[in-house]
Amino acid sequence: MQITVKIDGFRARVLIDCYYYNHTHKQLEGKFKLKLPQGASPYYFAFGHTRYYRNEPGAFIPNHLNKKLNFSDKKVLRARQRLGSFIKPAVITPKERAAFAYEQTTQRRVDPALVEWAGADIFNVKVFPLFPKRQHHIVIGYDMSLTQIKDQMIYDFKKPKLDVPLKVDFEITKVDQRVPSIKINESTLSNNDEKMKDIGKSIRYSIGQNQIDDFKTLKVTYKATHSLTLKSQKGNERYFSTVFTLDQLKSKKIKLSPKAIFAIDISLSANPDQFNIWLKLVRSILNRNTDVIKEFAITFFNIENFWWKKSFIRNTPANVNSFIRYANKLTLEGATDLGNTLKEVMNPGFDKRSAKTIFLLTDGQITWGNDQLYEISKVLKSNQPIFSFTTGLSGTNTETLNFFARKTGGAVFSVAGEDEIKKVSRAFRKIPYKIKSISSKNLSDILIAGRPTYLYPGQKIMLVGRGFPNINQKIRLKLTQQNTSKTVTLILKDQINSNLAYRTYGIVATSQLEEFGFLSEKSSIVYATHFKVPGKTCSLVMLESRRDYN
Repeated sequence: MQITVKIDGFRARVLIDCYYYNHTHKQLEGKFKLKLPQGASPYYFAFGHTRYYRNEPGAFIPNHLNKKLNFSDKKVLRARQRLGSFIKPAVITPKERAAFAYEQTTQRRVDPALVEWAGADIFNVKVFPLFPKRQHHIVIGYDMSLTQIKDQMIYDFKKPKLDVPLKVDFEITKVDQRVPSIKINESTLSNNDEKMKDIGKSIRYSIGQNQIDDFKTLKVTYKATHSLTLKSQKGNERYFSTVFTLDQLKSKKIKLSPKAIFAIDISLSANPDQFNIWLKLVRSILNRNTDVIKEFAITFFNIENFWWKKSFIRNTPANVNSFIRYANKLTLEGATDLGNTLKEVMNPGFDKRSAKTIFLLTDGQITWGNDQLYEISKVLKSNQPIFSFTTGLSGTNTETLNFFARKTGGAVFSVAGEDEIKKVSRAFRKIPYKIKSISSKNLSDILIAGRPTYLYPGQKIMLVGRGFPNINQKIRLKLTQQNTSKTVTLILKDQINSNLAYRTYGIVATSQLEEFGFLSEKSSIVYATHFKVPGKTCSLVMLESRRDYN
C-alpha cells in the first residue's frame, strides 16, 4: 500500500495505491467495503493488473513521478502507467446504469469495476477479474475536511494496521507563508528537519519503507487566525470554500422545557467509541444543567426502542450514576429505526402532553424501517427541539441530523474530542439566530454545508460558493433573533489557491439536492456527474472500452 496526502488548509486529498496478489489458480471477483473518514467523498477510482509481483519494492510510485503531487486524473493515470500498471479509471454515471453495466460486462469476463454508496462514509466496491498468480493495482482517491478545534485545523493520520509494505508521502500548503506544525509520533519536527523539504508554497515529508516500522502517527496542525479560504478556477468556472466559527455571536438564554429526553443509539452500526462519548455527554449535560433540566428520561433504540424507566425522574447525581451503570451493561446490536424512535420520543406513553427537549444521540444512519426523511418528519413538533452531536468518527450521516434539527428549531453541535464535551454540554441553552440572507460582492450561489436554518454562538460552519474572493473580501450574514436583527461580517484574509475548492462546492451542492430524493433526482444527477460526486444518485463504474460505455 502507498498513501499520498495533499493538505490545502482545511481540506485534504488522499490517494491510496493498493496492491493485491491473487495467489490462487482461479480467476476471482473482488469485493470490499471502503470505509472513509467522516464526510469524505471519493473522487477517483482505477483498477487493473500490474507487471510487478508480491511485495516487490518497485511497485511504489517514486518521488520523481510524484514531484508536485498533482492529483488530476490524467497525471495520476500517467504516473502509474509509466510504472507498469495496466489500470483504467472509472467514470461517474447514474447508479442504476452503473450497476447494470457492471453486471453485463462481468458476464463477458472483461474488466469492470464498481464503487457504490452504501451509507454515510461507506462505499461498496467490486473489481473483476483478479487474474490467477498475478498482482493487481487499485487506486482510490477521496477528499475530506480536517478536524477543527477552536482556531486550529488538524489532520491526524494513523498508520494502517496492515502487515504489508507501506510508503507515505505528504505535501502541505503553507498559509500566508507560515509553516504548519508537524508531529511524528507526538514529537514536533523543527523547520530544519532534514526529512522535511521546502518546495516554495508547500512543504514535503515522506516516510519510506525503511522508516515505517518506527512510524505510528503523523499530525498536521494549521493555526488559522482568520477565516481560511480555498479558491480555484476550472475552465470559466470559479469557486471558493471557507470555514469559520461564530465566536462573535452573543446570545441570551433560551427558555427550555424542564423535561429532557435522551434517545441513545445502541444498534450494531453504532461505533462503540461513539457510544462511550454519548454516555459521557449525557452525564455532562445532566450534571452541568441542573438549573434547566429538572427531570429526564432515557430511551435506547435499534430496530426497537425501550425506556430505562417509563417515567421522568429527578435530575440528581445519584440518578445519573444509576443510569450510567445500567447503560454500561448494554450490548450494541441490531439495525437502526429512527422513524419509530422519533414517533415514541415525541409522544411517550407516560407523558404525551408536556413539551420536552430532545437529545438525539446517534450517527444518523437509518438501516431499518422508513428512511424517507420528509415522511418521518410528520411526527416532529416545533415546541420540542432536537439537539444532536457529531463526533468526527466515520459513518455519521450529518444530513439526517441537520434535517431533524432544522425542522424543530434545534441544532447539531460538533464534539471533536472528549475534551470538548464540557463546552458543548451547555451550548443548547442559547437562543439561536435565524439566517435571513447571505451576500457578498462578486460572489454567488453561496451555500452553507448542512443547510442550517439557525446558527448558534460558537458554531463551526463551512461555506461554499461561486466566484473568486479578493483578499479581505467580506461576506455578510444577516441574522434575526426574536425581534432583533444582526449582521455578521466574515473577512476572508487567509487564502490558498487550491483545486479542492471546486469539488468542495460540488460536494455541498450535490448533497443538498440529493436530500430531496426523487423530487430533485434529475438535477442531483447533473451536479453529481459534473463535479464527480458519487453518492445517492451516482456511482463510479469502470468498463473495458468506449463501446461498453456507450
